[in-house]
Amino acid sequence: MAKRFTVSVLLLCSVIALSCISGCGSSSKSTSPASGYDSFRTSGAMDADAADDTAADETASGETAPDSSASENPSGAAVSESGSVSADKLIYSADVSLQTLEYDVTLKKIHQGAASLGGFIESESESDYDYSWYQEDASSDSSTRSAYLSLRIPSAEFQGFLDSLCDYGKVMNKSLSTENISKKYSDTQKRKEALQIEADRLTEMMEKAETIEDMISVESRLTEVETQLNQINTDISDMDTDIAYSTVNVSIEEVKKYSTSVKEQKYIERISEAFQNSWKGFANFFKNLLIVLIYLIPVLVTAAAAAIVVLVIRKKKKRKKEGPKTGQPEDRKDS
Repeated sequence: MAKRFTVSVLLLCSVIALSCISGCGSSSKSTSPASGYDSFRTSGAMDADAADDTAADETASGETAPDSSASENPSGAAVSESGSVSADKLIYSADVSLQTLEYDVTLKKIHQGAASLGGFIESESESDYDYSWYQEDASSDSSTRSAYLSLRIPSAEFQGFLDSLCDYGKVMNKSLSTENISKKYSDTQKRKEALQIEADRLTEMMEKAETIEDMISVESRLTEVETQLNQINTDISDMDTDIAYSTVNVSIEEVKKYSTSVKEQKYIERISEAFQNSWKGFANFFKNLLIVLIYLIPVLVTAAAAAIVVLVIRKKKKRKKEGPKTGQPEDRKDS
C-alpha cells in the first residue's frame, strides 16, 4: 500500500508539473504574437496618421515632396534628382513690323498663310488716318492705312511662318523671345496631384463623418480644394495652349513708292514758269480783292449814305450863317 501511495503521489506531481509546463508554454505562445501585432498596428497607424498630416500640411502650403519612385513627371518630361527637367517646355513669341505697297493683298496673304498652317487670329485691328476723304479734290496718293494682328501659329510651324513674312512686304523690324516654363509646369502638375489626393481623402472622410459638424468642416475644405483644382486645371490648359501655339504679333503699314530723281530744267523753262507763276499770282490777287470788295459793299453803301447826310447838314448850317451878312449891305444901298 505504501508503495502504491508513493507511486500515485509521484504520478500526480508529474501530471501537475507537466500541466504547469504546458500552460506556461501555451500562454507564452498566445500572448507574444498578440502583443507584437498590437504594437505593429499601433505604430503603423501612427505612421499613417503622420504621413496624412504631412501630406495635408504640404498641400495647404502648396508644396509637395518629390516622388523618388517616379522617373518622369505627369507631363512626360524626365526629372532628375536635382529637379531639373530634361524635356523643356518652351513658349515662343515674335513681334514683326511690315511695310507694304499692296496693303489689301498683304493682309489677305497673312490670313491665308496662318490658316494653311493650322493657326488662327487671336485679335485684329485696322486704322485709316485719311481725314480728307470727304473732300472733292482730296488726293488719293497718300498712304494712311495700317493694321495690327495677333496670330497663334503651331509651334512646329513658327519659324517657317516668320520666314514667309518677307514675301508679304518689307520687314522693317523683327524681335523674338523664348520662355522656358518647364519648372513651373512640373510644379503645377505636382500641386494638382497633391490636391487631387487630398480631395479623394476628404471625400472618404465625408462618407465616414458621424456628426454634422464634421461634415460641414470636411465639406468646407473640400470646396476649397476643388476650387484650387479648377484653377490649376485652367492654368495648365493655358500653358498647354501657349506651348502648342506660338504668338506672332504683326503690324502692317501701307506705303507708296515715289521717285527721288529730279529733272534739271532749262533756263528758258524756268523763266517761263516764273512768268506764269507771277501772272497767276497777280490774277489771284485781283480775284481775291474783288471778292473782298463784294463782301464790303454793304459797308461802303452805308458809309457813303452817312457821308452824304453829313455834307447836306453842313451846307444847310453854312447857309444859315451866311444869310444875314449878305442882307445888311443891300438895305443900306436902298436907303
